[in-house]
Amino acid sequence: MFATLFTVLVLTSADYDLWVCGAITKDWKPGIDQRSSGLHRRSAQGLWTHPGYDHPYINAIAFDPRDPTTFYLASGNGMIRARDNGKQWRIMTSWDMTEANGITVDRRGDIYLALPDGIGYSADGGNTWTRRDTGIRRKFTQAIRAAADGTILAGTEQGIFRNNGADWTLSGAAGEMVFDVEQSPHDPNRWIAVTQSGRALQSLDNARSWNPITTVPKVHTLYNVAFDPRNPNRIVLGGWNTGVLLTEDNGRTWTNIMPNAQVWRVAIHPGNGAIYAYVHEKELFETANNGKSWTAAGLPGGVVRDLVFRKAAEAK
Repeated sequence: MFATLFTVLVLTSADYDLWVCGAITKDWKPGIDQRSSGLHRRSAQGLWTHPGYDHPYINAIAFDPRDPTTFYLASGNGMIRARDNGKQWRIMTSWDMTEANGITVDRRGDIYLALPDGIGYSADGGNTWTRRDTGIRRKFTQAIRAAADGTILAGTEQGIFRNNGADWTLSGAAGEMVFDVEQSPHDPNRWIAVTQSGRALQSLDNARSWNPITTVPKVHTLYNVAFDPRNPNRIVLGGWNTGVLLTEDNGRTWTNIMPNAQVWRVAIHPGNGAIYAYVHEKELFETANNGKSWTAAGLPGGVVRDLVFRKAAEAK
C-alpha cells in the first residue's frame, strides 16, 4: 500500500464544490442498511452534506446546462433526475434501462445514458427515452461524453465509438474495454481514453483517430483521467493497483505519486490545482504538493465512482 504522510492541510477556494457519487461499503453485510451512500457534496470550506436519500448504487453525475439547480444521476435504478439541488428526486427510466454506468448532457440539454446493453437517449429532460446505439455491436457501455461541438463519445467493451449526428462508428481501442474518455478543456480536438488493459490513448483530431500514449508505464487497469483546467501540461490518471500517475510536461514523462493504491477516481481542483483521489474502501485523499503528502478528506470506507467539481455559485 502507498505510504501516506498525514499533514495539517487546508485547501481553500470559495469557488468550487466537489460532488461525489459513492457508497460506504466497508464492513457492510446483507441485512444491514447502507450508511450515507449515494450522492455527497463537499463544500469549498470542506463541509460534507448528503443530498437526496441513501442509495447504494450511483455511478455518475451530469449537470443540466440550462438549469443550474437540476442534475442527472446514473444509478442502479436507471436515470434519476434531481431538482432543487438534490431536494427532489425522481427515477425517469423504466425497467428496460437500469444499471446505468455513465451519463452526459450535450449542448442542447439532450441526455445520453451509458447502459450494460447500449445507450439511452432523451431530448426532454428524461421524460421520454429511446435507444441510440446503432452501429455498436457489443453494446456494454461504461463511459459517455458530450463535446461542445455536438460530438458524443462512448467507451464500450469493444472500444471507443464516435457519434456526430449519425450512427456510431468505431474510432479507437478496438476490442478493448474502455473505462473513461475525457476531452481537454484547453484543446477541443484532444481527448484521452483509458482501458482495462492499463493503456492510455490520445486523439488530436477530435476523436477521429487514436494512438497509444507510449510514455505511460505498463500498469494494471486504468479507471479514469483528469485534465488540469488551469494547466494544459498537467494530467492525472487513476487505476487499480496503479494509484495515481501525474504528468506535468504534457505526457512526456509520468510520476506515480500514489503507488500501488486501488484508485477508482481522480480529479483536479479547477481553482487551486489540488489533486484528489479516492482509494477503495479507505478514503478520499487530497494533495496540494503533487503527492509529496496526502491528507484524508472524508468519506471513509467506501467505493466512489465519480468526482466532479462545480462552481459553488451554480448550486445556489
